[in-house]
Amino acid sequence: MERYVHLDCGICGERLYTDLCEFLQSEGSQPHIEAEVYTSQEPDILANLADVGVTGKGHSFNCSRNCHRNRWLIDAGTGVVDRKGYKYAIACGRAFVRIVDVPKVAVVMTVVMRPVSGSSATLLFSLASGDFMAPIMVEDLHKVSWGEVVMQCRAGHDLKPDTVLKFVQEDGTLLGKDHLDQTIAEIFRFHVSS
Repeated sequence: MERYVHLDCGICGERLYTDLCEFLQSEGSQPHIEAEVYTSQEPDILANLADVGVTGKGHSFNCSRNCHRNRWLIDAGTGVVDRKGYKYAIACGRAFVRIVDVPKVAVVMTVVMRPVSGSSATLLFSLASGDFMAPIMVEDLHKVSWGEVVMQCRAGHDLKPDTVLKFVQEDGTLLGKDHLDQTIAEIFRFHVSS
């Protein structure tokens, strides 16, 4: 299961990242840093962070209050920190950025597309328990994105706000964030016969 974390300034508590789940965590690369988190996801409000410009090369950020004046929390290309191929490296520990684990409840559903006519179809959602969620009718499979269906699915069901929805196709393909902008036709490889 995916791990979700919040990353907060260790001094003032300002939230730098909310629900970060795409990251790599490792031991600190320097003795004064307990751990480092690497991610390509931007901080929650990048424009509000203090760019401390420690090396004059790349960016180095602190919280908006600049609590760590002589150091920096987030490295974005200074050349001092190896970012392991990610866009950002975050210095973590009691004196730097606190890592707060965020427990999440995941609901896993199998999604099946049943063509109706032309380029319309019904999407059926079944839970691991064998129960079914309300189906969603898609009028044009070539115009509706998977992201729109996920939002409709979330809005149409009584789910806790922090519930993580996981969708799996019949063939076992996990539909993740990289599918959100794809159309239903692309995901289910649907073509209208002429």
